Amino acid sequence: MALYVIKPAFNSKGEIRYVVVKVDKPDRGVLRARRLSTLSRYTTALLYTIVNPNCVDIKASYYMNRFLDEDTFRQIMLKYIQACYKSPEAFSKRLATLKAFIERPAKTPEAGEGRRGRRYPVAISLKDGVPIVADKIVKKAAAKYSFGEGDMEVFLFSKSFWVWHDYYNYIIALPYDIEQIDPEAVAGLDKYAVRAVADAVDTLERAVEIGEVEAWEVSRVMEAMKYTLLLRELMRDGGG
Repeated sequence: MALYVIKPAFNSKGEIRYVVVKVDKPDRGVLRARRLSTLSRYTTALLYTIVNPNCVDIKASYYMNRFLDEDTFRQIMLKYIQACYKSPEAFSKRLATLKAFIERPAKTPEAGEGRRGRRYPVAISLKDGVPIVADKIVKKAAAKYSFGEGDMEVFLFSKSFWVWHDYYNYIIALPYDIEQIDPEAVAGLDKYAVRAVADAVDTLERAVEIGEVEAWEVSRVMEAMKYTLLLRELMRDGGG
């Protein structure tokens, strides 16, 4: 059975964030880690996506920075969710997020493995025109979907995709694998980038409904965008 650790760690700005780490066996490196970038090698979630740390005295908890079995972790989180979220909608949302995290497989890093690749989502502003490199990259896309006479386009690559939204002046790059979506990067999106993602979700859902696009063609795209919006919504509800 998996083990869980609740602990503080520094983000790239030197700010403390509380994080939950899931491992398949005791790993002292998790207890020693002080930075989110180090912990990103494991299966993690920022605590405020499950429960707001400011709502309860989690910082002084006996359970901080130690290995917890699944039942203990579940009971602790459930107690805090019940204490912090009184409306049925908010309670159900947090409970679903907890369940989803527990169901995620524990990722065990290989020896010497560090953080690799870019932090998704990546937002590219089009306010000053289209970067030359962007035009070159989209030509390599495996598939392309255009909507509204080209006002919004989705480009599919092997491991990621782009949402090109002319109205909101943004290109948003996201991975198919939601494990690669970084909550800190989601928090850094401005409101127009978030609206571009939300509009892309609505547009694709309509396209599927009318048969313009097959659901299976964009299922991974939809999952990644909806997960990004869910993280953003949980951050707004739960604080930092």
